[in-house]
Amino acid sequence: MIGSHRLLVAGRVLAGLSQQELATEAHVALSVVQAIEQGKSDPRLSTVRALAEVLREHRVEILVEDPRSLGGLRLLKFENRKSEPHRP
Repeated sequence: MIGSHRLLVAGRVLAGLSQQELATEAHVALSVVQAIEQGKSDPRLSTVRALAEVLREHRVEILVEDPRSLGGLRLLKFENRKSEPHRP
């Protein structure tokens, strides 16, 4: 699992996503996200990757450094997509 089901909840909230939005973007059922977040499911690796990719697209990265640790989250630097000149 993603270190802890709590990491998924925290990552989703930091990304500003509802459970339904995360499920839709990851192409999984809402019930799958709910079961994982409640700690009632041991998801397949493909599901974990899909969820992690959606979070990464929303500038949140799940960190799992050691299988025995809880891991953590990292907010990725927001990149300004507009190339506007800086004006004082």
